[in-house]
Amino acid sequence: MDIPPLEREDLTHCRRLMRQCHDLPRDLADASIVALADRLGIAKVFTLDHKDFSIYRLKQKKRFTLIP
Repeated sequence: MDIPPLEREDLTHCRRLMRQCHDLPRDLADASIVALADRLGIAKVFTLDHKDFSIYRLKQKKRFTLIP
């Protein structure tokens, strides 16, 4: 499976996400994953960063399913 490129709308979404959480600094890598997941309708994420990704939400306020 190829990793899709970020589109202009994704970058705008990334900036918005990075500004939202002042108490939880969200870096570009995390914001990019969330933006792509929102666009592609993906709710399952492989990450070692369970602390942050257990807090992040998709646009529908849905939680991510974290793997492992």
